[in-house]
Amino acid sequence: MENTSHTFGKRALVKKAWARFKEEPGTIIIGFFIAQLIGNALGQIGQYIQPENVISSIISFVLVIAGAGLSIWMGLGMINFMLKGIRGEEFDIEDLFAIRSGKIIWPAIVASILMGLAIFFGFIALIIPGIILSIMFMFTIYIIIDKKGSIGAVEAMKESARLTKGYRWQLFLLGLLLGLVNLLGLLALIIGLLVSIPVTLITTAYAYEHLKKVNGDAQA
Repeated sequence: MENTSHTFGKRALVKKAWARFKEEPGTIIIGFFIAQLIGNALGQIGQYIQPENVISSIISFVLVIAGAGLSIWMGLGMINFMLKGIRGEEFDIEDLFAIRSGKIIWPAIVASILMGLAIFFGFIALIIPGIILSIMFMFTIYIIIDKKGSIGAVEAMKESARLTKGYRWQLFLLGLLLGLVNLLGLLALIIGLLVSIPVTLITTAYAYEHLKKVNGDAQA
């Protein structure tokens, strides 16, 4: 893992996210719940269809693929929803469905595939490269949404790598802290995840905004 002297307040980010969550908990929880429900629905249905014949196999395959696409779209919506929320903009459930431009959706799909392949092979190569790549590219989709389709998948991945350079160890530690937050949510009769996961997402959005501020916006 990268050795760096650059730091940012990990606990401060979580506290800031918690404070933002407490301002509008209902909107945030409902938004998260809807995104998860819609994003996973088709894929789950496809997995439960037994491939007893060619037709059922095709239906199952189509539903799984469509579910993956829907999951990516809802993921875009959730990031858009969170970014508006932390920037003090008026936001509501409709923002989950606001990403409709192919200029954003297609680069996001391509980036998701490229990142998935890179991280997969990174994990095969003794795990640590996979962790580093996961952190390097963690803000790729944020950047694609932020640029409103004016940047491609590879360029967004490069920009994410630039933003995280010098902070990857800190982001790794932040990830461990957020893992602990979600573990506490899981222990709180599972329903605590409806709080802990949104707080995790808000924290990540704040981390993105922080790194944009300190590293500048090269693609502006």
